Amino acid sequence: MTNYHVTEFQPGQSIFLEGKHEKRFFIFVDGQVDVSKNIETPDDDSETSIKKGDMVGVIAALCEQPQLLSVTALSKVHLIFITNDQFETIVRENPSIAFTILQGFSQRQRILNDGLASLLGKGTNEEKPDFASILYNTGMYYESHNNMGAAWYCYDKYMESFPSGPAAEDCRLRVLSFKEGNSKPAYEQNGLVRKYKKDSMIFAEGEAGDMLYIVTEGTVKIGKVAGDKELIFAVDKPGDIFGEMALLDNAPRSAAAIANEDCTLTAVNKQGFQELTKAQPAVIKRITQTLAERLWYMDKQFANLHIKDPAGRMFDAIVMHFEKDRADEDESYTFKFGLTELSKMIGLEGEQIEIARNKVLENKFLTEKEGKLTVKDIVEIRKERDYYLSVQRRTDKKKPARINT
Repeated sequence: MTNYHVTEFQPGQSIFLEGKHEKRFFIFVDGQVDVSKNIETPDDDSETSIKKGDMVGVIAALCEQPQLLSVTALSKVHLIFITNDQFETIVRENPSIAFTILQGFSQRQRILNDGLASLLGKGTNEEKPDFASILYNTGMYYESHNNMGAAWYCYDKYMESFPSGPAAEDCRLRVLSFKEGNSKPAYEQNGLVRKYKKDSMIFAEGEAGDMLYIVTEGTVKIGKVAGDKELIFAVDKPGDIFGEMALLDNAPRSAAAIANEDCTLTAVNKQGFQELTKAQPAVIKRITQTLAERLWYMDKQFANLHIKDPAGRMFDAIVMHFEKDRADEDESYTFKFGLTELSKMIGLEGEQIEIARNKVLENKFLTEKEGKLTVKDIVEIRKERDYYLSVQRRTDKKKPARINT
């Protein structure tokens, strides 16, 4: 670290403040710090149990979003700060460092996926999910909701993976009962480019992964079926990357991907990914930023799920997605999804959806047309969100900070 300077903090000095933008992170050298955040998440140990050499604040810094935690010096503390520009140089000179960060991000995302599934619905935290049950139950869910393309994919994958499985014959009969067209390939391919029709399943939860995808046209929803509910973790838009986790840690897919509308994707296999990252280190930086942004968003989702009022949760989610998309605050902005998809992302169900929907659409700065939500003035929407948060803060007890050495 010859070209990087060690910074010293005195006891009581603030190093990071939750909610503040910081285009840098730090490498911990020595000392004692107090690390805290408003809402704890399942992966908190990865950033709140700090030891020498740990990188702290990486997620928010790389995606240039507000910090997710507060850090205060309790003793004399020594740190090495790394700016985003310096990180780019590090990646260019030593890509293996970026891969180490990527693998850490991938593990954290799997932990957060399981945590979100548990909060959003009837998710489980099984260490080894039963892939056969996932395929069959997911197929049954989509068949009952008239998405025969996704159902066919699950049943066909079940028969391919478990030809002697207990549900194999039922899957075969169900596929035979589908209309012609549902048994054709889910996509058209030309080189690396794949075109998927709306509702086509790109891959299933639990499936082995050998591709990552870059969205070039349309949108893709990432989620899973838990019990009798579809949980949506994200709706990826052009420029977004998904499916990279399976290439980084060789573990099964932690969620399913389904075309939210007709879409075009670029598919890159593991060998292509390795060749691409060697030839173009900037690709590693881009993927690192993508994963950092996804983790930042998932952390915000956890905070959102602690908002008790359904309308307050929905207003907060609108602000959260506006910030995630980096929309221009001075102009109106239309999301790639509507209130139905948004409700699934924030765990609303039954009459909660209608209550929140009606309240939100009473606001003159929000409209919904053809299944797409438009924000006319984000400043006014933030005011609504802040009102609900202030009401909840008056009723919630403040959590004690945790001390780490």
